[in-house]
Amino acid sequence: MGSASGVRWSAAGGATISPPRSGHTAAVDAQGTVWLFGGYAEDGERRVTNDVWKLDGESWERVVLEGGGPGPRLCSASCIVGSRFLLFAGWDPQETGTGGVILDDVWALDLENLAWEKLGTVPRGPVSRHVAVATPRGVVLHTFRCLESVLVFDGNEWTEQPTAGEAPSSRGLHSAALVGDEVVVFGGADKAGDMRADAWGLDTRTWTWRRLAGDSDGPTPRAGSCASSYGTTFLVCCGAERGATGGLVPRSDAWALDVQTGKWTLLIDDPTALRPRNAATLSGPLRHRKSDDDTLVFALHGGWHPFVETFDDTHFLEI
Repeated sequence: MGSASGVRWSAAGGATISPPRSGHTAAVDAQGTVWLFGGYAEDGERRVTNDVWKLDGESWERVVLEGGGPGPRLCSASCIVGSRFLLFAGWDPQETGTGGVILDDVWALDLENLAWEKLGTVPRGPVSRHVAVATPRGVVLHTFRCLESVLVFDGNEWTEQPTAGEAPSSRGLHSAALVGDEVVVFGGADKAGDMRADAWGLDTRTWTWRRLAGDSDGPTPRAGSCASSYGTTFLVCCGAERGATGGLVPRSDAWALDVQTGKWTLLIDDPTALRPRNAATLSGPLRHRKSDDDTLVFALHGGWHPFVETFDDTHFLEI
């Protein structure tokens, strides 16, 4: 299978983030600037970081912050609400062999004053490998514990919101995005490592789940994919699947799911101009690029080819 007409990856031409990283988190603001936090950095040795970067145009710039803030982590979740970058929990591996610490702290970065503020902790205890999606009804946090309810954060307080309908099975390393009034959740892996390729929608008006697509209708089962959305479409890229003889096989394909019809469309198959990877971020659409036509542009950064290479490149997906 090839690529859909007019869809392509293009490499960014400006300054990149150093060192290379995976497992970071990123979100785009209303002006189309991408803000990125933390992750597993690799510059000769692997280490976790807590630095902040922003992408405005083609180049990344490190953000200099005053005062304290969240500690190093990966597998956290973030979103932007108004002028605040919200960061939820994650994992600090600490010393090799210790297992590290799963975190429960919540932070807000004021994007105007460039200062962090701690907002408390996530209910239900420490969590990582989860997703956070900003909606008109608050930030929805979906974790492996969300079988009968989800967590909703209004910027100050938490609500444990009961849900109706059949819910996605318990999972982590899934991806998610808002499409209309629905939080769409895709893929991931359970605690045993079994991967999924199903897609689900949570209507935030009624807090009711519905299955959008099954495991065999589109992308292969995978974890560590990245997602965004446009119009009535959920967009998912990359991730890693189980190999035929074990191990993780990274992907570089891109898929679009029409949430109204439940139909998947392959936008770009791999191999492509983008090297296969998982644990990258996808942000957009960006409003400051390709503004002279109808092209939608999304920024993908970093990621990891498991046990082979960590990436520092940025690519734009043009649709």
